[in-house]
Amino acid sequence: MKTVAIALFVACVIGSSLAQDCSAKFKDFRTCVKDSHKKDAADFKAKFQALKPKLDACYTSNGCTPPPPRQKGKGGASGASGGASGGASGGASGGASGEGSGSGAGRECRKALKDALKGKFEACLKQAGVTLPPKDGQSHGGHGHHWGSNHKAENKALEGCANKQAVRDCKRALFTANAPTDAEKRAHFKASCDAKQTCLTALGADCQAQLEKFKKAACQCRQQIRQEATTVRPTITACSGVPERKGKGKGGQKQQTCDHKDYCKLGYDAFVADHPKGKGGKGGGSQG
Repeated sequence: MKTVAIALFVACVIGSSLAQDCSAKFKDFRTCVKDSHKKDAADFKAKFQALKPKLDACYTSNGCTPPPPRQKGKGGASGASGGASGGASGGASGGASGEGSGSGAGRECRKALKDALKGKFEACLKQAGVTLPPKDGQSHGGHGHHWGSNHKAENKALEGCANKQAVRDCKRALFTANAPTDAEKRAHFKASCDAKQTCLTALGADCQAQLEKFKKAACQCRQQIRQEATTVRPTITACSGVPERKGKGKGGQKQQTCDHKDYCKLGYDAFVADHPKGKGGKGGGSQG
């Protein structure tokens, strides 16, 4: 009996140590993934900067004025965390709120609703037996490459330009001529998967299992919170009298599967087959 008690005590100590180790490893994992995204983003930015003078020439050669460069921090890359937390609470709360931020009342309502949904999300995770991995206070951007993709500024620059279609045709031809080849897409896919595997290997098998458990629970909780969003809003005092934006806050209608495919295991062709709109060259390794 004494031997059993000692064995249980040792098991508890080891279990606690593993959980503690994973907290540190999750942070290292986020950094590892973020660094691979940074390199990916830097490569894309360098390619775009090299193409930018030719794109501007499409405007000037047709008597139009090129749009000003996008300012850093304004409409930048979309947030898609590659870390352990995966932006889970933000996706559950912010994505379901559907509140405008134009007015003071709208902002207060949005913040209060976001906080309420975040609390429900964390409670859902707790019920599932998982907790949010600790954050390191840094923002982890995703794969969103948006340098120059400022369509609003581009359209404004073409207002009043008689040769606007010629500009669009010129730009389209440039992008087509500089599009990555199939071989380059495959190489990029492999490099992304290799980088992902490097980060996972450093994470270790036990912590990988904890991460997968968290990701699945987070996905299921996000779906649950989206279903509850419309019923939570009327209970928020700050939202009283604040009109709900049209077409927003209908997160309950959007369904998604929590059984994500691991395209790094399935291969590049499987990824392209499931993403027929030409996204095969972007971060295939991030899938799954």
